[in-house]
Amino acid sequence: MKINLKLENIYTPDVIILGIVSNLKPHKFAWLLNKSFEIDFFRGEDISVPFEEERLPFLNFVYESSFSLLRLVRNRSYDNHISNKPFFLPEFKEFDFFLLLENPLETHEANEVMERVKQLINVEYVKEIKIEEVKSVENLIFN
Repeated sequence: MKINLKLENIYTPDVIILGIVSNLKPHKFAWLLNKSFEIDFFRGEDISVPFEEERLPFLNFVYESSFSLLRLVRNRSYDNHISNKPFFLPEFKEFDFFLLLENPLETHEANEVMERVKQLINVEYVKEIKIEEVKSVENLIFN
């Protein structure tokens, strides 16, 4: 007798995702966010995502307060030996960065952050991405 089991993704991270289009380098964009929000993003440990038979690194800048955690993640891997440079969230290739607001206090917090990011120089587009739209949700689960 053959039994088929289907795994369901029962864990959904409590995160608000802002997709950002900008031509800035990651460290420059983090610096700009630091100045605009008067916070202190630091270069965190790279996020490692499985891709084919290896793991790819993605730049990760982190700011942690007593209430929430912000992450700025570059959407393209900086690994040079892969020609097509896989994406952190492949279903959203049009974005250069993701600003992740983990454990946000209020929904209006995301709207306020989004409006302030839109006003930054060299930011062309910002969109809130609903967690239900993310197919590769496993990439949003960090240790």
